[in-house]
Amino acid sequence: MTARGTAIGVAIGRHRAVARSLDGAGTRLVWERELNGDGSWRDQLTVALRALRQAATGARELHITLLPPLAEVRITELPSVPPSRLRPTVTRDAAKYFPVARESQVVQVQSAGGGDGSFAPHTVSAAPATVVDDVLAAAGAAGWTIASLAAAQFAWARGAAALSRSNDGRVAALFQLDDSSELLDITAGTITRVRRFRAVDTIPSAIAATTFSANDADAADFAARFSDLADDHSLWPDRVYAARERAKWRSAGWYITAAVGLLLATAIIEWVVTGKQFSSAMTERAAIRSQVSTVIAARDSLNRITLSLTGLRQFSAGAPRWSATLAALTKALPLDASLNSLRGSSDTVTMVGDADQAATVFSTLAQSSAFSGVRAQAPIQQQTENGEVVSERFSIATQLVNRNGRTPTAPISAPTRAPRRGAP
Repeated sequence: MTARGTAIGVAIGRHRAVARSLDGAGTRLVWERELNGDGSWRDQLTVALRALRQAATGARELHITLLPPLAEVRITELPSVPPSRLRPTVTRDAAKYFPVARESQVVQVQSAGGGDGSFAPHTVSAAPATVVDDVLAAAGAAGWTIASLAAAQFAWARGAAALSRSNDGRVAALFQLDDSSELLDITAGTITRVRRFRAVDTIPSAIAATTFSANDADAADFAARFSDLADDHSLWPDRVYAARERAKWRSAGWYITAAVGLLLATAIIEWVVTGKQFSSAMTERAAIRSQVSTVIAARDSLNRITLSLTGLRQFSAGAPRWSATLAALTKALPLDASLNSLRGSSDTVTMVGDADQAATVFSTLAQSSAFSGVRAQAPIQQQTENGEVVSERFSIATQLVNRNGRTPTAPISAPTRAPRRGAP
């Protein structure tokens, strides 16, 4: 079947690829190709995308979604900072958030809304770097331009929210695949919870009777149908972000060059006109002199504003940032440690928690560059069950090391139990 639109949505799995036209122009394209032939998966995908190029006449742009298990999505608590700043950190520690990952991952992070100010739920999606490289290489070899490359779960959430009739904007959507089933809780089109079942598991009838449900074939078609997602969902590798940054600088250079050229052209024309019409030059010079005075006055005002902004930045730099302290504490604690209470005042943090070996907590905090003067507040207590020691309770006080040379003054208090480091 032939499509005359310019945008095509493709859902790609381990064993097949499904495509649909997205813009509704001309004849609707519905296309599918198995990926179980001879050769590598990248070679099979390249052949399939070339065939799609021939079937989708006039189309040049692909919106790609990766079906499980090629891409995974999890909801996890992360510091309340812009997702662009979290992405490199989560990418570096991807195995902590995706325990089954056995290779380098391409990661994307989006805010899921809510949170207590310091930490907030985030939607983290990931795909193996080799899979992303294969998809980009296959699409490039087939002559396609990739507009987006995201996990299929985001397309499912977008489609389920669009097609459901929920009055409160909440949707439960079940997607059953060959190898697994995923149940998504969706609020206003945003994924708020992900539950995964094995294919052999018996899904309770209360879960199976969700607002929206799709089997394997429908799930792939659904992902292709709603694959035109926003760019902040895309699983772009670092080289794509670097290329975009270079393109921005090149564009800025062209604009600066054009502006300088226009200024030079204006100056030359002004000089020629002044030379030919000397009598009017004096008047023009007087006008320019008054303009220069205005510019100088504006420059002085700008200098004063700049000094004020510098003072504001210095004040902001010295302000307490407890979110960074909590992030450093999370990074420093051993994997087997958990906190029961946390209290901060001035430059001191006091914490009470449990660990397999309390001595390990003291040593890791002492080695962290964010803390100094680690000391015990109370003797270590052994926690026992059935006569066996299961953990050791510690009470520690430590001072913060502030890179700006100032100590925080705003106190914090977190009496509730913190999750173990590395837990979702």
